[in-house]
Amino acid sequence: MSNNYPQQHDNLSSLEKAIQKHLSEACLSVSEDHLLQKSLNHLIYEKQVKALLPKVWASVCFLAGSFVLLVTSALFSWHAFGQTPTHTYFSLMFSDFGEVARNWQDYSLSILESLPLGAVAFLLSALLASAWLIDFSANQLSHFHKLTEIQHYGDK
Repeated sequence: MSNNYPQQHDNLSSLEKAIQKHLSEACLSVSEDHLLQKSLNHLIYEKQVKALLPKVWASVCFLAGSFVLLVTSALFSWHAFGQTPTHTYFSLMFSDFGEVARNWQDYSLSILESLPLGAVAFLLSALLASAWLIDFSANQLSHFHKLTEIQHYGDK
C-alpha cells in the first residue's frame, strides 16, 4: 500500500495486493506509479456509489410517494370541505366583516364546529410527512451529486 493512500477500507487490502502483484509482474514501479493510486481511488468511488445507489432510488420513490400523498390528501380535504358549510363562513368574513368582527367569538366557534377535523388532520400530516420525505430525498440526491461531481473533477 502506498504511503499517500489513507487506510479507509480494509476489505480492499486483498484487492490492492492483487493490483500490486499485477503491476510488479508488468515491471511497473509500485511505489512511484500513479496508476495504483488512481485504480484504488476508482474502486473506493465505485463502492461508495454502490452503497449510495439504493438510498437514491428510495429517495426517488419517496418523492413520488409524497406527491401521491399530497394529491390524495388535497382531494380528500377538498371533498370533505365541500360537504360542510365552512366555505359559507369564510365567504361571510369577506362579505360582512363588520358583523363578523362584532360577533367574533360565535363566528370562530361556528367555523371550528363546521371544520372536517379528519380531513384537516390528514392534510396536515400529509404536509408534514411530505416535507420530511422531500428533505430526505434532497439530502440523498445532494450526496449523490457531490460524490459524482468529485469523481468527475478528479478524473481531469
